[in-house]
Amino acid sequence: MQQTGSGASRKWTERSFSASSNFFAAAFSPDGKYLAADSRNGLQLWMLPDAHPLPTLREDGTPAGPNECTAIRLTEKRQRANVGDIFRLSPAVGLFVWGRLIKKSRFFGLDFELNLVYLYDTVGFDRPAPEALTPSNFIIGPSVVNNLGFSRGYWEIVGSEPVIASDVLDKHLFIRFKGTGRADDYELVDEAGSKVQIKHSDADRLLAQSGISNYNLIDWRIQDILRARGVLPA
Repeated sequence: MQQTGSGASRKWTERSFSASSNFFAAAFSPDGKYLAADSRNGLQLWMLPDAHPLPTLREDGTPAGPNECTAIRLTEKRQRANVGDIFRLSPAVGLFVWGRLIKKSRFFGLDFELNLVYLYDTVGFDRPAPEALTPSNFIIGPSVVNNLGFSRGYWEIVGSEPVIASDVLDKHLFIRFKGTGRADDYELVDEAGSKVQIKHSDADRLLAQSGISNYNLIDWRIQDILRARGVLPA
């Protein structure tokens, strides 16, 4: 990630990422105030615009180191995920949210394969009823992620079923923030990263960003939503 400008006017510009890069992902938070980068060594969060590094928290609420993961590992198995896999993740001890791997493809002009996952608005230890795992029941928008959530055991695969047409949205949209720190300064793009001419709306706040996300960034977003609902303490 390249830095331009100085002081309060400092912005962040995008760079290209490859499978062999030291950094797998970098993304702005939905409000544009934070930047997170996922590297081979872990994940670091910065406050913008002055690039001040922030600590994260462990499961017990104590401060974590700058590269320490806050997601909860559910299995020690090194999983290889396939399209149709249904999985669960845990944003807090004893709390489970469900998701599904919908598609593997090349996204946003990148030259390697990534995963498109759906995260559903359903909480519970046991696998939800089929009607809860539908495109009308998202907790956050469809997200493009790397394999680390599965391979490191933070996302536990519990089943798999063929993906049918009714399981999938007609189109997938993503937010691309312009890096100014303003929550309303963004554009909407498609899977290829091309800008689409659609009027902005309040529903955009649920969309994922146009970039490579990961298990920890998604964990943070779901935690924020559950705190706002009072499910998790503020």
